[in-house]
Amino acid sequence: MSNSSIPFGARATATDVLAGADLRGKRVVVTGGASGLGLETSRALLAAGAEVTAAVRRPLDIALPGLAQLPLDLTDLASVRRFAETWEGPLDVLVANAGIMAVPTRELSAEGWELQLATNFLGHFALARGLRRSLATAQDARIVVVSSGAHRSAPVDLDDLHFDRRPYDRWTAYGQSKSADILLAVAAGTRWADDGIVANALNPGYILTGLQRHVDDDTMRAMGAMDEAGNLVEPDYFKTPRRAPPPRPCSPDPRTYAGSRAATSRTTSRRTSSRTATTASPRTPWTRRPRTGCGSSRRRSSADHGGGRVPVPADGTPVVGRNGADEQSTHRLRRPSHSRAALQAVSLGRKGTLLMRITSRRRSGAVPHRQQVARIGALAALLCVTTVLAACGDDRAGDGPRANRPAAPASLGPGQEADTSLPPVKVGYQNLESTAVALPAFRVGFEAGVKYVNEHLGGVKGHPLEADGCKTDLTPETTINCDNRFVDDGVAAVLVNIDIALDAGLPALQKAGIPVIVSLADSPAVERAQGTVFSYGASRRATDAAALKGMIETGSKNVIIALPDTSGYHEQWEDVYEPVADQNDVKADVVYYQLGSADYGTLASIIVAKNPDTVLLPAANDTDCDGTLPALAAAGFAGKIMAGSCSDFIEKFPSSQTAGIYVYGLLPAPQWVGNLPESVEEDLAVFNAYMEQEGQGEFANAFGMQGFALALNAASMLAQADDPTTSVSTMAALKSAQGALFAQDASYDCATAGAPGSSACGNLTWYGQVQDDGTILNSDFSPIDANAALPE
Repeated sequence: MSNSSIPFGARATATDVLAGADLRGKRVVVTGGASGLGLETSRALLAAGAEVTAAVRRPLDIALPGLAQLPLDLTDLASVRRFAETWEGPLDVLVANAGIMAVPTRELSAEGWELQLATNFLGHFALARGLRRSLATAQDARIVVVSSGAHRSAPVDLDDLHFDRRPYDRWTAYGQSKSADILLAVAAGTRWADDGIVANALNPGYILTGLQRHVDDDTMRAMGAMDEAGNLVEPDYFKTPRRAPPPRPCSPDPRTYAGSRAATSRTTSRRTSSRTATTASPRTPWTRRPRTGCGSSRRRSSADHGGGRVPVPADGTPVVGRNGADEQSTHRLRRPSHSRAALQAVSLGRKGTLLMRITSRRRSGAVPHRQQVARIGALAALLCVTTVLAACGDDRAGDGPRANRPAAPASLGPGQEADTSLPPVKVGYQNLESTAVALPAFRVGFEAGVKYVNEHLGGVKGHPLEADGCKTDLTPETTINCDNRFVDDGVAAVLVNIDIALDAGLPALQKAGIPVIVSLADSPAVERAQGTVFSYGASRRATDAAALKGMIETGSKNVIIALPDTSGYHEQWEDVYEPVADQNDVKADVVYYQLGSADYGTLASIIVAKNPDTVLLPAANDTDCDGTLPALAAAGFAGKIMAGSCSDFIEKFPSSQTAGIYVYGLLPAPQWVGNLPESVEEDLAVFNAYMEQEGQGEFANAFGMQGFALALNAASMLAQADDPTTSVSTMAALKSAQGALFAQDASYDCATAGAPGSSACGNLTWYGQVQDDGTILNSDFSPIDANAALPE
């Protein structure tokens, strides 16, 4: 189902989802419906008029008028049979919500089935079969199966379902059960279609409920969900039920993305200066360039992560015990006040037909939660430096304007090889790749960079540089597992291109005294980890400040900044953008929108009504730029635009509509041409030539270059250690490391924080402007000292 039917964003609540819905006369069964996510699902459905029955293992004393409770033990087939036989009359909706997670030791049901599979899948399978006649009688009935992003961790092993032969692993068992849940939705929706039954699976994402009640404090701290004082906090990758995102179609037309929920505007400027008059004529109506297929240029995926997965502690001790499918936990982390995910699945459509608003059976995964998508989209596009790529999303350069790249040297020459008789400098390497949101070009570029270091730069003080790669997938437990492995291997340092969950792995690395080298300190814990994390790029806050500062350099005086409607971006506005505007005597307002599902026409109308001379989209992903840019043109906006978090629009729309738009990033990409320092052009030429020589020319793009730069910059930093093969020596050296940066015509200096309290050792952000031929010309004021752009 396209996103056109899902006008809900990251902050939508159950009330938003059910607004205007009349569920009177609809009968709903929610397994585990008297606690956790199930309880909030029941609560909101009752408020909409539905008749709700909570199927619970034992009745709970809860103050929820109208909620009926019937006994059901999903691990006991006799109990399931009794429930189905007791039910009388039609059933409109079955929400298969109850479940347990990560039982630490292998436990079996009375029938001899592995407990997680028995509870999460087999019980629900038997229940759905038992209630099929009631569902068919209702006509247009719905089955909603609550699954998890954990399904990617394990398929259903039909040869050993119950771990009779293979070693029991709690996460494998959980993942298997969730894969089975998705298959249940697929099969039921296919086989029972003639009965008018539609079955869908959904992923609620990371939601703090009683499911995690046995997670110990050390693991909670490693997850970033608890501070040192034992107070619960909410890390970026966790969310309340209201933050489960709707799916996104591939390469959507902006019109199909328009939802009924209008963008929200918040004017907070304390300035009243008049806007700068603009004389540019309105852009011509935006049209799309023909594409060869939905997935030919950007492999937008619907796979997600979450569903209650919990990181594995460094010591390997069990952290999650058995949690009753419907128990009221005595150690509940957070009351899930809005069961948005499940309620989207049962909202009433026109003519009273129940519409499924979560993952369809054609999409067995779910979409990454909105804050992660926002961070990935902004970070990846920032690293991509708005490269002119036909396929930035799948890390391939496509045809693109390759002829405009800096000319490659005739020969790279023999260079100086590392001394293979010396012990290697072993480093760990992490990159986001073991997921549908995969960025392999970073790794390919990094591996090429390591080879270049060893073949042409003499290694690290003569020692060969040797990298042990580990693919991450946004989940904290995967990151923790990678970092635990690096600790066991005794690496000299850990190098990271993109790992959104790096915060979770930091404690283990810090405890072991292993330094971390990153290109951008993107998360709060990483940015604060001065002295243990070393970012050769500018800090995230400084980069954000530079985004606005760059447009001020172009003469902007009246600026609208469009930001995703999340708490993090609200803080960004208050802590960075607004103070920078005030400091530079610029009028600035903010407009918040729902990332990936905004009504772009309304958003553009709100922006244009404020009469700005400049619009900034510093955190938009490609989907939002592809929707917002043409909407602005259609609304008559003729001022300047900074689309710093986007790149696809350059290839997607005619140059007459994209020329003049500004973009920014950490360093110039291979496709930037003109007005670059000679040393930067030389470095770009070396990169392009070496990637071609290694047969990796298709990855000679901005992502590949970031990986290549990480290898070269890290080698430079590690070479300053007395003994670069040990973490003790490298940690000591990195605290005062100084040197030249690849392709930046600048230096890093870790002896002085790049920004107050930051792990950043660098300070530059590059600004460019899209040209008529689709290339990007470096701006006269670029690069910008991002640290100097920070508010005083």
